[in-house]
Amino acid sequence: MRKRFIGILGLIAVVSFGGVVDAVESEEEVAARARPVALDQAVSQLAGAAIPGPVVDFGPPENDPSLKWTTPDSLVTNPAETEGTPAVASAPSGELFVAVDQFGAGRILIYHSIDGGQNWSWLASFIDGTNSRNPALAYAENGGDRWLVLVYELVTSDTDRSLKSFRVNADDPQNDFLFAGIADSIVWTNPGTELHPQITCDFPDFTSGVYFYVTYAIPSIDYYPVFFSRSTDQGGVWSTPLNITGGSENTAFESRPEIAYSAHRNDVYVAFSKPGWTGSDWTPQIWVTDNTSWGGPSSWLAPVQVTSSSRDDMNPSVAAAWDSDTVMVAWTSVYTPDDNDVQTSYSTVGGTAWSFPVALPSWTFDYEDSVDLAVSQAASGRFHAVYRHDDPAITSGSDIWYTWADVSTPGSWSSPLDVDEGSNASGSAFYPRPSICVDLSQAPAYEAALSWTTYTPGYRALFDSAVELIFADGFESGNVSAWSASSP
Repeated sequence: MRKRFIGILGLIAVVSFGGVVDAVESEEEVAARARPVALDQAVSQLAGAAIPGPVVDFGPPENDPSLKWTTPDSLVTNPAETEGTPAVASAPSGELFVAVDQFGAGRILIYHSIDGGQNWSWLASFIDGTNSRNPALAYAENGGDRWLVLVYELVTSDTDRSLKSFRVNADDPQNDFLFAGIADSIVWTNPGTELHPQITCDFPDFTSGVYFYVTYAIPSIDYYPVFFSRSTDQGGVWSTPLNITGGSENTAFESRPEIAYSAHRNDVYVAFSKPGWTGSDWTPQIWVTDNTSWGGPSSWLAPVQVTSSSRDDMNPSVAAAWDSDTVMVAWTSVYTPDDNDVQTSYSTVGGTAWSFPVALPSWTFDYEDSVDLAVSQAASGRFHAVYRHDDPAITSGSDIWYTWADVSTPGSWSSPLDVDEGSNASGSAFYPRPSICVDLSQAPAYEAALSWTTYTPGYRALFDSAVELIFADGFESGNVSAWSASSP
């Protein structure tokens, strides 16, 4: 039985911070302006003030009419702002949460819904340093507390970044929140690259003494080492980041690792990309490393090379079944400059051996990429996958496709469904990745809940789910049959 720790909450003065981003620019113009934010520009945004500590503000009541369901896909974010790169999470009650990045303003916002995603309201937001971006979100109930723990990239200059966390009590956001540092003063050699942290936790496997786990990769001199940190006091203090790459093979490739927890094994899995031997050459391959004891620093196994193709394999996502030794990994495989496919592999022995990689049944000669995985937190559940499909009929835009596989038959994926229902996904290279979680209040067939970035013009975060709901506008937007009607 693992040890339990008690965290000490920190308080901070609450002030508001405003700003509206022009929503009529082209997608390319907004992308160019929003990334990266230079130090002098960011200080100017703060009206000449010194670089502050975190600035937090809180949103309107839940019945905010400006945030209601307006199309077959639910609009999560404020239409007056330019927001995207969502991260989605769920509570057992069915309450849903989405964290987004406000482009150009350097702010991160958290929205929530208590009606299955029909309506969304603003829960909290903050800005830290000159720019806070790329949020990843996890939810846990620890004793009587309902915690949202968010990790994000803090930009202090083009050459200096940090990784931080923001913890907030979903029931008392204005009085119960805490910022904590994970990795400070990360030397950044290329202003065009970004830190894409990921987070998970061991709730609901544990309902007290919940641990949170974080992974990220940073650019070093000639490779991107993958790091891991954990918090045993619900985001109060984080362990010293540990390099878990398993070797320093040279590469100029930017890895975006992903992380998952296995309740069946109490293991933590991290998937990432680094060079691997194909039999004739070294090319970027998918690797998975396994921690066999709740993220303990001495419990990491040597990374296992999942792929050995002549292609570049990158940007993996990973999910671990909650009632078996099955682990799933999916990633982008580059066939040609104009053709990416999403491929998958699975292990039924806890990650020590992996199936031969295969493409999802949706593969085409266009782009399929930017996959995110989730898995049922119940017996006899499903793996869920959401990813971007480049639609040649949409100028600078894409579709969002969804598919699933039973945990018991992980190699058999369903026919893909086009779930964006006319609201195409952003085609920008900056914001393509959708986010998926399971709605813990729903059965496996209806639990998939996902969000993505669209461009209308102006970036927005949209939401859809498989929940069987009939909304006031008459659309069966959350119904699986409605998804099926727009299948490719």
